[in-house]
Amino acid sequence: MEGAHPSPEELEAQKASLHSAPPAPPKSGVDPQVLAIYQATFDRDFPAGGMELVCQTLGLDTAKYPGYLECTSREEFTRMSLGAI
Repeated sequence: MEGAHPSPEELEAQKASLHSAPPAPPKSGVDPQVLAIYQATFDRDFPAGGMELVCQTLGLDTAKYPGYLECTSREEFTRMSLGAI
């Protein structure tokens, strides 16, 4: 049964291949459909009317959350409003 165990060199080779897998993307905990709605709304409304129109369309209270109006990218907006990218 001695032949059944891998050598230290074989273990090192296998170890290297295990670490080559990319890390899993972080889970945001945001419903994918909600994220898609926010992203599509930003893509459609931001060029036409800026963050004011995006927030108005989504019903976001910019008086309570004025930071939304300072967003300049979809990633920044979804991170600030949903905690997601």
